[in-house]
Amino acid sequence: MSDEKKGFWAGLRRSMTAEAGERGGSSAAQTGVQRPRHAQRSSPAPPCEPTGLKGKGREDVNGHSYESSPLSEWPPPGVSSQEELTLGHAMELISRGVPAHKGHKRPIPHRPEQYYALYATTAGNKGDETDAANAHDSMTQLMTVRIQGSSAPAYPWDTLEQPSQAFGIGSRPGTITLNQWAFLSSNIPPMMELRDPGINPREVTLVEIFERLKELEVGLEDDNDQLMYRNLYKRFLKDPDKAVSPHRSMDRQITDLIMVLSRPDWLDFTLPKNQVVTKFIYDTSPENHPRYLKFFHQLLLSLELDLRINSGMHNDWAKSKLMEQIPPKIQWNLALSRRWKDNVRIEQYGKTADEVRLRFKLRKRQGGC
Repeated sequence: MSDEKKGFWAGLRRSMTAEAGERGGSSAAQTGVQRPRHAQRSSPAPPCEPTGLKGKGREDVNGHSYESSPLSEWPPPGVSSQEELTLGHAMELISRGVPAHKGHKRPIPHRPEQYYALYATTAGNKGDETDAANAHDSMTQLMTVRIQGSSAPAYPWDTLEQPSQAFGIGSRPGTITLNQWAFLSSNIPPMMELRDPGINPREVTLVEIFERLKELEVGLEDDNDQLMYRNLYKRFLKDPDKAVSPHRSMDRQITDLIMVLSRPDWLDFTLPKNQVVTKFIYDTSPENHPRYLKFFHQLLLSLELDLRINSGMHNDWAKSKLMEQIPPKIQWNLALSRRWKDNVRIEQYGKTADEVRLRFKLRKRQGGC
């Protein structure tokens, strides 16, 4: 009995131990947990290397990592002091966010090669596109005139005034642009003395001048050759070839207007002292009448020239080429014409300056500032 009991309990223990062993083995197999006989110290996991990250911790093609924040020391982290940087890596480290400048040396039209103008253009480098102030914020759109066209100038040599005011005022208060400095080293030739034009303007009154200025507010009659010829030569110019070959073509009229405006007795608007024209407009005293009359006579002839150059009969290429040939003194007359045409209207006129009433299109906007 005792042997049988002993055998029974012994068998029971053996079966329970076997079931526990099967359950433990199954659990270990399922979880993948192994219980080593001797515990070992685990080594630290290797650091994760970022891939495809932007900004901090980013790597370039050479395997160097660098910070996106501004550099405060050299060499930058991850770069040896003896290592030669590629252009792209150097630009990324040193020039990120600053403008990139390019110098230009351009010849002066119709002058010897010893004369030239220097400019600097600016392109963006993941930052500001220019070192010049915003045209609207600085009001430079009222200080600059494009030689041809009405849109904003793309390059500093596109403007009549030099150095260009559109590319002159710096983006930071109290600064100027690199182009402004570059132009100061240009070799500009002296103004050429023009020969006797051989064509003369007619004597006119203030009423005749303002009557024609008022007519031109609606445009030039370039669709009627006879009327356009009569309005110019019977009222304001003397046609030297009237008896033989009248100057009915627009090309001949443009030439005549350029020649007559080249006379030395007109106001010279290339001089800065004459570029603030309010002193010619607002001095309506009797003593100033001769100068008042001359200013508006010159303005009228300039407007006649401007409207013929920009007539719809000419394409943009022809206009651009013609403007390149016109002397600076005449170009400044055209600038005066353009400002007048865009901003001033005549409300009233008479025999004397104090009877003239003008309306300025920008006055309302200026008053609201």
